[in-house]
Amino acid sequence: YEGATEPGVIHTSKLYVDSNPESLKIYLDGNYLGVDSPDSVGWLPDGKHKVTLKHELYPDTSFDVELVNGETKSFYINGFASPHFYNKIYVESEPVKAKIILNDSATNNVTPFYIKNLLPDSYKIKLELPEHRPDSIKVDVKKGETKFIKLFLEDTTKFVTYKTNNSGIISNYITAVAVDQNNVVWIGTTDKGIITFDGKNWKQIDDTGGYNIFQISKMQFDSSGRLWIICASGLLMYNNSTWQSYNSEFGTDLISDFSFDNNGNMIVATYNGMFHFIEGRWQSYNTANSCLPSNAVNTIFVGQNNDIWIGTTGGAVKISGSNCRSFIPIDVAAGISPNIKLIFEDFSNSIVFYHKAIPMTGTRDGITALSSSRWNEISIPYVNPSELNSIYRDNDDIWLCTNNGVVRMIKDGSYLRINQTNSNIPIRECMKINKDRSGNYWIATMGLGLIQIKNGTIQ
Repeated sequence: YEGATEPGVIHTSKLYVDSNPESLKIYLDGNYLGVDSPDSVGWLPDGKHKVTLKHELYPDTSFDVELVNGETKSFYINGFASPHFYNKIYVESEPVKAKIILNDSATNNVTPFYIKNLLPDSYKIKLELPEHRPDSIKVDVKKGETKFIKLFLEDTTKFVTYKTNNSGIISNYITAVAVDQNNVVWIGTTDKGIITFDGKNWKQIDDTGGYNIFQISKMQFDSSGRLWIICASGLLMYNNSTWQSYNSEFGTDLISDFSFDNNGNMIVATYNGMFHFIEGRWQSYNTANSCLPSNAVNTIFVGQNNDIWIGTTGGAVKISGSNCRSFIPIDVAAGISPNIKLIFEDFSNSIVFYHKAIPMTGTRDGITALSSSRWNEISIPYVNPSELNSIYRDNDDIWLCTNNGVVRMIKDGSYLRINQTNSNIPIRECMKINKDRSGNYWIATMGLGLIQIKNGTIQ
């Protein structure tokens, strides 16, 4: 009748898809059919079609099919029989020929190398090379891709860096370092207290005796093997897992430095004067009973003849036995600060002072040497006075820790600068240096962790 339409065409063809792996989404001509393999789909139109199987982890697989006369066509797709179903990782290293370890199993291959036939997954790749620090990386692969990775292996023949991302050390903010009689390295931090390292194992000193063992500025062992530290809780002594505070002896917990005279007696610098432990008691030195120009004592240095040099905010003091003499740098170049932060003796036996500017006084930083009671401003190659943090002297050299690396003063009058620019050693913001019983130097840095420079490698 008028207006009537012919009945629609009924499609009766079917498609059955099985696969390995299973659970591949079945698409026909770009449209998802709502089923995953293995499964069948009916009521499909005759003709030529493109079937695509999709999965979030595997590459797409497509094939053509022609459906006619309501037939059912079946397909089995073995994705794993096709090379494009697998993933590859190309591994490079610098230097080359590093041993490749995949998921903690040796591969018997070295870099550079293609690791092939990998299923979609997360893989841990570790590279090992003699006299280099091992390194590893996690790599995720899927959909038949090829990933390219390259690891730079740190040469450990000359130095080794210890940071939170490559070792068991738990802080990169190292401010002090000491070595005990067993050659164990003791590490002081700003935020994690004290850590020890015996060459293999890292250990944090958990029992702090209730003291605030943070903001450590100095650590040193005495001749009896007791550890002395300056930290947020003042001056503490650690011996056989027992802590002891000495602040009450000084009337303050503002401790700036300590040292030992040539007889092993302790000397302590505080903001309440200087204290010297002699004949079983503490002898105090302050502005009221001695020649100290200020009670704010910054540093102590003991000379070879057992003279005690004291750096205060108002100048220097030399104590020789019962004699006390004050040196105030009034005749040095204009503007240099009387605030003396560090003292050492150079190879010509001159006493050298580092002066730190006092805020809002118009004074400036500087380095001076005292000879025949006269101050002379000097310069040290590669050292900006405003960047000097500490001084370490061993039998042969004087090492200056600065914010731009380390400067080594050598007996022959030469100077060697050590930083990342000229030696590849990543030293910046050097805070302290110490030497172990094997002749290795340990460098504490603020932010770059701990650095070991091996014996005989820096000439």
